[in-house]
Amino acid sequence: MALGPSFVYDAAPGTVLTNTHLYDSPSPQAGGAVYSPAAAAILPQLQAPHVPLSQIAGLTLSNDLTTTSQVDFAPGEATDSTGTATIALASSGSTACYVNLAALTNGPGGLDTGSVVANTTYFYFVIASVGGGNPSCMASANTVPSFKYAGSPYDTSVSGQTYAGFSYIYNMASVAGLAVGQRVEMNSYISPATTIAAVGTLTSEAVASIATGSCPLACATTVTVPVGSATNMAFGMEISDVFQSAANCTGTNSAQKYLAANTYTISSAPSGGVFSIAPALESNGTISGDCIVVSSGNTVQLAAPAASTAPAHSSFTVYTGLYRMAGALYTNPGNTNVVSFMQDGDTFTLQSPVADINTNNTGGNACNMGTIGNADVSCALSVPCGLTVACSTGIKVEALGRIVGGSLTSIAKPTLISSIDSSPGAPSGFPGAPGYSTSSAGSATTAYPFRLYTNTSGQVRLRASSSGASV
Repeated sequence: MALGPSFVYDAAPGTVLTNTHLYDSPSPQAGGAVYSPAAAAILPQLQAPHVPLSQIAGLTLSNDLTTTSQVDFAPGEATDSTGTATIALASSGSTACYVNLAALTNGPGGLDTGSVVANTTYFYFVIASVGGGNPSCMASANTVPSFKYAGSPYDTSVSGQTYAGFSYIYNMASVAGLAVGQRVEMNSYISPATTIAAVGTLTSEAVASIATGSCPLACATTVTVPVGSATNMAFGMEISDVFQSAANCTGTNSAQKYLAANTYTISSAPSGGVFSIAPALESNGTISGDCIVVSSGNTVQLAAPAASTAPAHSSFTVYTGLYRMAGALYTNPGNTNVVSFMQDGDTFTLQSPVADINTNNTGGNACNMGTIGNADVSCALSVPCGLTVACSTGIKVEALGRIVGGSLTSIAKPTLISSIDSSPGAPSGFPGAPGYSTSSAGSATTAYPFRLYTNTSGQVRLRASSSGASV
């Protein structure tokens, strides 16, 4: 008989668990559930088996059978884009989640922002709150979704200090759940909205001169440091003698004791390397060559400087939702219906094949009703961000198709289709040119398959051995 420990899990709302893996699946207690409803939102996805980093299982997309603007997600799970959590969509019949592009409100189950537009590429995501809880799905016109309208629990309110031209929010109570790339919403101190560039603590070290006026009438204490050292020093930061690089104190008063009697903070915005500290030192006069360190506490670096006009303490909204892209599709020309498709693993195919390139030598552009010559021609395919499809952020995809081509005359004119990222040159027999060559004379009837990566505009390259070739 094997005996295992019993567990009771509980968590307060908003709890963040990190670096946690649970390998026991204890039986329910007599009183009911093993863990509370609050814990239930964040614990199951941390239990083994754990999805390997960058992996995705299930989450197959399909057209909804009745709503033409809707895409359904099959059950499955995936590691989020940061590689820190698992997002799992549980089964609810054959559909675990769905996204309706025509939904009346933005957020989970619909578009992240804006309204659906015809002939446009949309990216489909599974989403979750910090730790992988509250899994859902959402679509976006961008490769990174916005959580602006997703609401709680996909955002968090944080507090801290900043001021005009400063690229940090500092002295924050907590940075739990904050990560690089998350969006910081605009307010009166940050405009426009920006993103987090780094999370941590900002420290600045300097050799300072500390001066205190006559007490008690002029007892203020000022600190002077080299101007370059004050770049990341700001109002409200803590200042002390806890210097990290003792070598920088050579030739100075390295006893580092002048600020040891209290906890001091910067009480005025540094200007020209000069600022005040509080409380004031009790001794009068000037102390030269003290080794100091200024610490920002919990800090996030912003991708763009703040716009507040004075040192300010405020609350900021950060969108902390996690996501993983599951696919990219587009709406039809002339309506907002999602193109009819099938998904098999990582491969998406159209329900009805289309002829994207048709050069019949009757005029028009080279890709449509024209001819292919002995110069490179870029032609778009019916893929996301491809042929006539509007796209906010271009992506490269692996395109599958069939090509018939060569010449409409009795003289064969070899034609090469290749990825624009390669440099194949003129058509030649295998293995001379990377790509797919086809050659025929007269009325060509044999179609040859190809599998190529497009550029970010959904294009591939065509080139013939001489002018007048058709594809």
